[in-house]
Amino acid sequence: LFPNANVGVPEVNHNTHMSLYPNPATDQLNITLSQNADLVIYNIMGQKVMSMEGHAGANSINISSLNAGVYFISAGSDTQKFIVK
Repeated sequence: LFPNANVGVPEVNHNTHMSLYPNPATDQLNITLSQNADLVIYNIMGQKVMSMEGHAGANSINISSLNAGVYFISAGSDTQKFIVK
C-alpha cells in the first residue's frame, strides 16, 4: 500500500560499539566509541545518574562523584556494566 513510505527518511546507524576501561574504576572511566552517541550512566536501580555527549574515539568521564557499586553505561544500542570501587 505504501511503497514509498520511507522516502526522505534518513538512515540512522544505531549500531554503536563501545569499549570501556578500567573496570572496576575509581575516579575516571575511559570509553572508546565507534561513532558519536550520548553516554548515559544508570545505577543498579535503573535511575539515570549522569549523562554526557560522547564522540567517536576516546572519551573520559570523571566518575569520582559516584558511590561504590554497580552501574550501567549506554551509548546508542550498546549497554555495558561497570563497577565503581
